[in-house]
Amino acid sequence: MKKTVMFLLCLSFPYFLFAQQKLKQKEIGLALSNFDNFGLTYKFGTEKSLIRLNTLFYTGTSSKETSQNGVVETKNNNGFGINLGHEAHKKIVDNLEFRYGFDFSFAYVVSKSKTDPKSDNYYTSTSKSIVYKPGFNFVLGVNYVINTNFVVGVELLPEIVYSTGTETQSYFKSYDRNENKSEISGFNYGFSNNSALITLTYRFKKEKYN
Repeated sequence: MKKTVMFLLCLSFPYFLFAQQKLKQKEIGLALSNFDNFGLTYKFGTEKSLIRLNTLFYTGTSSKETSQNGVVETKNNNGFGINLGHEAHKKIVDNLEFRYGFDFSFAYVVSKSKTDPKSDNYYTSTSKSIVYKPGFNFVLGVNYVINTNFVVGVELLPEIVYSTGTETQSYFKSYDRNENKSEISGFNYGFSNNSALITLTYRFKKEKYN
């Protein structure tokens, strides 16, 4: 519980750090990661310094395969993630901005699989893992400013992520059942499948709120 509270405080640190700034610019739009994970992005601050909030909804994957001997294997994965951090902008040329910063992140991922031999002579097996992934990542990217309001962004997010959770495996046949539960724990760093982000945002200037 204490670790969770500390992490949430870290996650909210950028907001409190910059909340007193006089707002001059806001952006809201869509985010795409790994070409199959969609979410929303919201930014507020000044033209050169913004707080960023990204929520990614992992649409998940689902598959079902049947082997030649009749074994049916199904797999399902889904989850969501949230990033909160800060980014700075530096103009390169007209309509092109360099952006850099950092995020605190958190992801929740559930994976399930089942192997069914369709025969009473063999065990049916199931596996379920629930993983929590707090982390930190750097932000390196560019914005292409289409016009006053629309912006397309591309960024790389090298990360440091700690994974913790549980995995439960079950084997059963008729009334015979065995279950094994194990802990998941470990660090990942560098680039992953979700380390690239494409955004399309609508940019509001201060005068639109006067």
